Amino acid sequence: MNDTRMEPGSTPPSPQELSTGPTLSWTEVSLDTGTGLADVYGMKSVGDGRIVARAWGSAGDQVVVTTDGTSWFPIGMPDGVSPDHIGITGGRWVVAGVDQSDSEDRHGVFFSDDEGATWTEVTLDLARDEQLPEHCFEQLSVQAALVSGRRIVVLVDHGRYLDIGALLVARGLVAEEASVRGWVTSGDRVTVELGEPAEWGDPSATGTLEVTIDELGLTSAQQSACRGPDSGRVRVLTGDGAGTEEVAAYPGVVASAVSTASGFSITVFEDRSAHIGSEFLLTSPDGRTWTERAIADPGLLAVARRVDGAVWRAGGFDTYRIQRADVGEEPRTVAAFGGLHAGDVLAAGPAGVVTTAWPAPDHTPGARIIKDGYELRLGRPLGGFTLWDLAEDVAVYEFEAEVAQRNEPPEGVREIIEGDGSVTLVFEDPVTGDDLVSFATDDLVPDFGPTTASSSRFGVFDRPPSWIGWSADGTSWGWQSAAEALGIDTANGHPWIDLAVGDDFVLARVDIFTTSAVSGAGTAYQPLPPPVGKTRWFIAKVE
Repeated sequence: MNDTRMEPGSTPPSPQELSTGPTLSWTEVSLDTGTGLADVYGMKSVGDGRIVARAWGSAGDQVVVTTDGTSWFPIGMPDGVSPDHIGITGGRWVVAGVDQSDSEDRHGVFFSDDEGATWTEVTLDLARDEQLPEHCFEQLSVQAALVSGRRIVVLVDHGRYLDIGALLVARGLVAEEASVRGWVTSGDRVTVELGEPAEWGDPSATGTLEVTIDELGLTSAQQSACRGPDSGRVRVLTGDGAGTEEVAAYPGVVASAVSTASGFSITVFEDRSAHIGSEFLLTSPDGRTWTERAIADPGLLAVARRVDGAVWRAGGFDTYRIQRADVGEEPRTVAAFGGLHAGDVLAAGPAGVVTTAWPAPDHTPGARIIKDGYELRLGRPLGGFTLWDLAEDVAVYEFEAEVAQRNEPPEGVREIIEGDGSVTLVFEDPVTGDDLVSFATDDLVPDFGPTTASSSRFGVFDRPPSWIGWSADGTSWGWQSAAEALGIDTANGHPWIDLAVGDDFVLARVDIFTTSAVSGAGTAYQPLPPPVGKTRWFIAKVE
């Protein structure tokens, strides 16, 4: 196994220092706008050499596919459906998305056995909860539609939520539901984000309302049954034609899902101590019989597949880990790189496995944030954190990974959403309940120093330079700075890179965004920075 871990306190490595294999050689290419396409985006490697993507052009919104990285061809989709999930593996294709002709915006699932010429709707036989407590509602949404051979598997998220807007109006705490923009629960407190609908998207126009569970008058049934994602479950439906049946249900939400010729592999996230890191793996060779196993190495949520049946997982903070497994097998780590933070992309195909990452100083584990006589030690224990009293030289709190990674703060810690949308963590005295110390977003965000263009703190659109990693077999990797490899000038912006793998090539779509227009002192708020120039495309041939 390739393993290049960092020693605590060391500086980020260079691409050359981490490379154990060759790198890609890139050539810029042009999108063929003669086909009527103005933009291609959201690429997805099918795993057999084809790449599927969304596109926009003279024919409106489309789904397109390429086998050479330059020529894109439209795929016929079901009428009125905007596909969120697309599977075109083998001879049977499946898509799922919101049926725009449905007044309730319900999800539709369809399959095709003639490469999109005709589509058959899949019936989802889903029973709903017969009775819910007042001010609770349930929500069902398709999270994945997979196909292996002729077998179709549909994963449906079934959550029960508190209608906080209606409840606040009923209690006389707000005048109208439309003013409620969001809410979080911490301990016995509920923090509600308020604002006028016309001002949504502007964090400076945010107000907050803090109430207690008692003030809301929530019954025990409401508190236990309507906890949002925490009350959800994944319902597994399967079939080999238009009809389906529910064969399993698991508490939690879908984190990733792929299918290969060997079957199905699903990662589920759920907040329960029985599973390390609150993640567990579901695998099935036929979509009917499922095996559940705890994931001993949590946080590797980027998933890709290859035509050979391999499922790839990648992720990690401070040490970037890459794993491989066939369906039904225990994932095994095949490469680990210290000093890298996982990027947004993992793709696989006949030409190999490709990913993005960026260099990060050793701050997890190892970051020590000192404030007001206390030290917050991130990543200690591994995956968790510790609050240390410097005067007494003792730990006030020590939270393991399975506690630290839950949706809600651990006992003794609460979250406060500030007016600008940032979050402050407040640690309470475990004996008296008084506030001990608080850490705002600026306290918690690491300073990357020389790894960025300036010494400014890491922001949403201002992060260290992206790297591209490629491997023919997943074990020997060549790393390269994206800016240097693609010849991109990043002086005025950050490259956002999407990658996909074909039969004998890797394709890259690159957009550069500036940070100058992002909200700041004296500037108007913009939810996204404007792109500089047009999208650029690059292709790397693999011999």
